Amino acid sequence: MKKLVGFKDTEFIKVLTGVRRSGKSFILLLYRQYLLKSGVKDEQIIYLSFEDFENIALYDPEKLYAFLQEHIIDGEKMYILLDEIQYVKDWQKVVNSLQLKFNDYR
Repeated sequence: MKKLVGFKDTEFIKVLTGVRRSGKSFILLLYRQYLLKSGVKDEQIIYLSFEDFENIALYDPEKLYAFLQEHIIDGEKMYILLDEIQYVKDWQKVVNSLQLKFNDYR
């Protein structure tokens, strides 16, 4: 958490890695709570868990990109938290493309 908080609002894309069941998802949820407590509005946070079957359609990178674009608020700093993103093929391209497109809002 300290490292995430330390890099908050920097241009870097943050990636949590570790063995299964080591607490990565829990850290993401804690970070979401931290953001809310520090004044970030709920609408500025997009949290998706790819273990949730409801999000299975978003395994397609084009659908994920469209979904995220649709939920990004113009002119607002956004926080996108993607849990178990490795299920999405070419997820790096999606994230990099969004960073390039919306870099003015960071």
